[in-house]
Amino acid sequence: MPFWFTFWFPLVNALLTLILAGVTACFARSQHNLDKNRLRAELFPRRVVVYDTMKRFVTDIVSSDTTTLDSLLAMLRETRHAQFLFKRSDDISGFIKHFYKQGLDLKFARQGHERIRTSEKEPERLRLIQREHDLLLWFTEQDDAIDDKFRPYLQLER
Repeated sequence: MPFWFTFWFPLVNALLTLILAGVTACFARSQHNLDKNRLRAELFPRRVVVYDTMKRFVTDIVSSDTTTLDSLLAMLRETRHAQFLFKRSDDISGFIKHFYKQGLDLKFARQGHERIRTSEKEPERLRLIQREHDLLLWFTEQDDAIDDKFRPYLQLER
């Protein structure tokens, strides 16, 4: 074999191997980004359902000044998969449970003060009315809190 062949062949072979490895790495990275974007696209409609449910829950409470057991259960039913759709660190499930507990508290405060008919329990009735009022104010302020909590998951741009 000629000298130039034994000298250049291993060098060119190594260089082509490096180029091929670089191209393969670029292709793998683009595939990874594509898969990540596909997953985001598949999760988006499911996340929107949870967001819409929370917004509807708050809107119903604010417009009717109360909540019902049916609306509380519907909210829980429609958001039951939230723990799988969002990062655990953002605690969306805890956020939803907090709204559920506040809704229950509102329901029981309303029922409690409506059941009191005697004047000797008037301070308790006034306390329950004040609690109901405070909860209704809290719900009216939650529209922006819901937007802030869900915004990172519902933005279409990166």
